Amino acid sequence: MLKRKTDYRLEELAQALYELAEQSYPNGSPWQVGQFLADLQNEWSQYLIFTLEDDRLAGFVGFHQLFDEIEIMHIVVAPDRKGQGIGQQLLIGLLEEGQRTEVVAVFLEVRQSNQAAKRLYEKKWICNDSSPERLLSSSGGRCANHAERIEGNKN
Repeated sequence: MLKRKTDYRLEELAQALYELAEQSYPNGSPWQVGQFLADLQNEWSQYLIFTLEDDRLAGFVGFHQLFDEIEIMHIVVAPDRKGQGIGQQLLIGLLEEGQRTEVVAVFLEVRQSNQAAKRLYEKKWICNDSSPERLLSSSGGRCANHAERIEGNKN
């Protein structure tokens, strides 16, 4: 089930996001609890949180939306839940949110060493080029190296 940051007390959510990121990133979480809390309190910041039936967090995507663009800050899936489609469900939820709010482009950066993430993005949504800034687009899986419209949005 996908939830939003507004479904939680922000202090508790910041701790839970940190713990999940700490487990999931190879060198531990890139952000401390306080950084997650500050981001959660940012009006441009959004989070989609994937929870299991028992309400445990299994993954999340954190992103900033400013006008008609989204920049993905984190996509995290619990190590014991990888390969179960959670990352894809988070991205689909993000793209649906983008369509609803008339976003025209979604950007993210991917470390060259993060092969699992690159496979997920390249599978349907981004071009495989050497630039650090990547476009995520719902334009039928077509690769792009410039901002494209998300299907259905007229901007």
